[in-house]
Amino acid sequence: MARPPLPLGTWGTITTEKIRDGSYRALTRFRDTDGNTRRVTATGPSKAAAERALRDVLERVC
Repeated sequence: MARPPLPLGTWGTITTEKIRDGSYRALTRFRDTDGNTRRVTATGPSKAAAERALRDVLERVC
């Protein structure tokens, strides 16, 4: 059975990864109001800062 799609205007699990210059990238998939799922990213000097930056971006989009 297939996984149900994200509800409109919501996002999935936020993951983080360390990138080349020592900073961190947080990313997730966001289901926009048009029904398309998009990858959204944000960066920061620490893991927590990257997650906060991503949540800020997502709150502006919703």
